[in-house]
Amino acid sequence: MWSVARRPRWVAALVLALAVAAGFALLGQWQLGRAVQTATVVVYPTETVMPLASVAKPQTDVTDRAAGQMVTVSGTRVKGDTYVVSDRVNFGKTGYWVIGHVVADNGTSVAVALGWTASKKKADAAAVVLSAGAPSVTVVGRYQPTEPPDETNIEHGNRTVVSIPALINEWKTAPKSVYGGYIVSKTAPDGLAVTAVDAAV
Repeated sequence: MWSVARRPRWVAALVLALAVAAGFALLGQWQLGRAVQTATVVVYPTETVMPLASVAKPQTDVTDRAAGQMVTVSGTRVKGDTYVVSDRVNFGKTGYWVIGHVVADNGTSVAVALGWTASKKKADAAAVVLSAGAPSVTVVGRYQPTEPPDETNIEHGNRTVVSIPALINEWKTAPKSVYGGYIVSKTAPDGLAVTAVDAAV
């Protein structure tokens, strides 16, 4: 057997087989390296406060880049456009959000979750006070995607979601243009608590 194996033809076949195996090993290493590069996760600076207009465009859906981003926007809070949304969990407790309508300095409307309370009575009272509007406000908070509308609850006078399309139909002041998401304010007015929202969406 060894005399046959030492023949030039079989030695050449062995060398060829080793070369092919080495080639496949190199290709496998290259493919693994490419897979690791492709799996690189891009981390966005969601905790850095950025102008809303720099991360979101009016009349468009909220992108993955914009969702959960801390933003700031200046404008006016519209008189009369304040609503209470129920079934909102805050630090493990179920309660109510008070939602306002802010028209940014660029003329685009955005919904803002102003604060939270466990009491429906306090939420309604705060909504009445905040319905007076504000001549000038600067909102800092986390930008969130709109939630699907819940027509059944709205028909019964109970809002359980923050749906931008539904709010547009209820706003007393018709918007010229609208941001597709809403802002959860990092501060709260008197009578309300700060709303806790995770960065991950």
